[in-house]
Amino acid sequence: MKKIKQKSSRFKSPKIKTSFDGKSLTSYAGLAPMMTFLSKINVADELNKIFPTERYSATKFSKVHIFMGLICASLSGINRLTKIAHFTHDALVSTLLGLKKGFNKDVIGKTLKELGQKGAVYFHEYFLKKSAEFLEESALEEITLDADSTVQTVYGHQEG
Repeated sequence: MKKIKQKSSRFKSPKIKTSFDGKSLTSYAGLAPMMTFLSKINVADELNKIFPTERYSATKFSKVHIFMGLICASLSGINRLTKIAHFTHDALVSTLLGLKKGFNKDVIGKTLKELGQKGAVYFHEYFLKKSAEFLEESALEEITLDADSTVQTVYGHQEG
């Protein structure tokens, strides 16, 4: 396969029209405001600077598309490659990510392998830095983390 080097790719989150008519229902509607927030704090642009994608004739997805898909999947509680791949085929998710079609698990796996340990450390440090910036700007005096390990659904009057 011939590789034709093209200019670097940029991720841009599209504007989403919302309606309440029942067409194209999705379980992931909560991602729309999250993507708006991630767009406002320039996560995709910053990830694109850290992990630029060189486009070739066969390149369909940028690294940032994959990373944003992983972030959205994580926010939705999805953590297996095959489930993430299926998740990106959802109409809203693919629109939020600016995809014509969803990823398959091989594309995600290949991108993560290329990232390697050094890239994974950069990715982790980037999000720690972003979290620290957010906490500093929020000027909160106290934060409560509620880590619940209950595997059974319980209703009302829980001690904790």
